[in-house]
Amino acid sequence: MTPLTRLVSLATLPIALLISMAYLLGAEDGPGDGFTAGIISALALTLEYLAFGYREARNRIRWIRFEQVLLAGISVVLAAAVLPLLAGGPVLGILEFTLEIPYVGEVHLSRSLLFEVGVYLVVVGGSLTAIDALREHGE
Repeated sequence: MTPLTRLVSLATLPIALLISMAYLLGAEDGPGDGFTAGIISALALTLEYLAFGYREARNRIRWIRFEQVLLAGISVVLAAAVLPLLAGGPVLGILEFTLEIPYVGEVHLSRSLLFEVGVYLVVVGGSLTAIDALREHGE
């Protein structure tokens, strides 16, 4: 790849990750934001693979184990589904709570945000695990 492609990739990754976090944190506004955020992050990371080649890109992000990200996402989604049940509500029911964090103030959390974080992790982990699997079979 050309140096320009690599420069575009380097500039795009942090911006794409910030945009995906904005979508993810806005997950309480509606369903599907975790999926959108995951797709944005997965596409930005895929651009790294295309711009730098598989080996160099994998070395740049070798500390991320995408299989573990996928499993963590599945675990978070299952926890989000079961938490309302433990609180006496239906599966995937509405569950909201407020945390008081020093120097930050009150933070309102809901089960839907936890669910969307899980979906985000599943999309990113699954997409990049698939890319890794394709590359391993291609060698």
